[in-house]
Amino acid sequence: LDRVELSRNQAFNGGAVLNTGDLVAVSVILTDNKAVSTNASTGFGGALYHESGSYGLFGSRVESNIAPFNGGGIYALGTGVIVDTLFTGNQSNGIGGGIDTAGPLTLIGSTLTHNSANDGGGLATRTAAANVAITTSTFAHNVATGLDLGGGGGAFNYQGMLSVVDS
Repeated sequence: LDRVELSRNQAFNGGAVLNTGDLVAVSVILTDNKAVSTNASTGFGGALYHESGSYGLFGSRVESNIAPFNGGGIYALGTGVIVDTLFTGNQSNGIGGGIDTAGPLTLIGSTLTHNSANDGGGLATRTAAANVAITTSTFAHNVATGLDLGGGGGAFNYQGMLSVVDS
């Protein structure tokens, strides 16, 4: 995806995009998308549901997306790289307002702000495979209600390794 805007879309998983392979997104805007739920296996990834393979977001914006379960902005099971991307105003009623990852993630020069979830308002990592490296990024004004596992307004590391440098 290159210089594409996907807005006001709706799906059971991945309101704007459901990816089962490799995905590269450059200067993409994902805004006002919604995942909807009919059962416990739907309602993940308000903007993007990444099921397998690898994904990259570069110089993009993920804004005002909603998921009834996990990953208000992104729900990711594979490997991700996110560079110079803004996550703002995303909402999850479960885990990971901005991003919920179960796989490795490298986050560089990005901003997560004004996202909300029960746990991990900005970012949530949930599995031992979720090794997350954050560099020169900003987490501000994210909210976690802590109803499920305990909170983490900016970030919630349930398992895996969370490394934060110069942020």
